[in-house]
Amino acid sequence: MKKFKTHIMIFLGVLLFLGYHSALLQDRSSKEYYSWLKVHQDEIVRSQKKQKILLEKDFKFNGLEIIIVSEGEKYYSWWGHILLRLVGSGNDNPDEDLVISFLADFNDFPLNKLKAGLGGYEVMVKTDTLAQYKKEYMEKEHRTMSYSTLISTAEQNSRLLSTIRTWILNPKTPGLYSFFFKNCVGLMNHLLYEARILKQTGFYGYFPKYVISSYKNSGIIK
Repeated sequence: MKKFKTHIMIFLGVLLFLGYHSALLQDRSSKEYYSWLKVHQDEIVRSQKKQKILLEKDFKFNGLEIIIVSEGEKYYSWWGHILLRLVGSGNDNPDEDLVISFLADFNDFPLNKLKAGLGGYEVMVKTDTLAQYKKEYMEKEHRTMSYSTLISTAEQNSRLLSTIRTWILNPKTPGLYSFFFKNCVGLMNHLLYEARILKQTGFYGYFPKYVISSYKNSGIIK
């Protein structure tokens, strides 16, 4: 019986290992793969162009705004999403303000759900305009976006920008993305903590739809 249990544990361990490191199961030839690859690469290129603006020495913004995107139809969007708007960065055009969000930089197709859940992908600091995010979420996915002003000082904003730049230049800095342990909210909390806007990290409204009430309780949302 003891040997049987040992064999079962080894078998489950092998399955877990293969599930996490499933390169052999990846699709690299179908039409669906090439369609996904084009969208993924286009998103990265667009984000990198906006990041160049954010990395410029004279880049400025006036304040911060938390944006909560409502739930989507795909399973990984059932809890919504959180964005950070750098208010005033769009040269007097609000729709050109830069907006930051944190995603997993997926390089597997199909997505390795086990790897995504436990943490196996680097963090992508997705950077784009407010207009582009509206197009992506409101027009294409028919989701709502709600806005809340974040209370911060010029010094805190400077620290926040410095942290964002570090994460862009070195994606390994914030650690690996995980749906369960370090998702979009967890990373946003960590960013705000690094900027000393949020006094502590942890399960601060860990799902996007609970963030605003949690931040209000902490006194950082108007």
